[in-house]
Amino acid sequence: MIDEIVQDIEDCDDPREQFELLIELGDQAESLDDKWKIENFRVQGCTSNVWLVALPDDSSPSGLKFLADSDAHLVRGLVTLVLYLVKDKTAAEIAEYDFESKFDQLGLARHLSSARSNGLKSMADRVRQLSQMPAE
Repeated sequence: MIDEIVQDIEDCDDPREQFELLIELGDQAESLDDKWKIENFRVQGCTSNVWLVALPDDSSPSGLKFLADSDAHLVRGLVTLVLYLVKDKTAAEIAEYDFESKFDQLGLARHLSSARSNGLKSMADRVRQLSQMPAE
């Protein structure tokens, strides 16, 4: 289902429809327990509150399971998209992943405000940073 939504986002030229798809993507994401919604896990550089956590996961190539949430529906969809893009990637692949090109390919740069675009970049940077930390 998430694969289909991402494909639909990629195929969509209508910004309003694309935002609706992103919100739907966020609605389908695993929810983040409130215990993680603290300042230590908040992504800096986002206008909305975004919390991003990396937990140990032996079944993942990166050894991490990423979880995220936001207090804004659209931003929750954006952070879910970021996590989807690195799903099943190794830590090295995540470190080298070209989020910006993918965001451009999806047309997000054209449709997001500069503040939202900066926040999206901050989310991607935080995922990269967390992927390089040893799982505890």
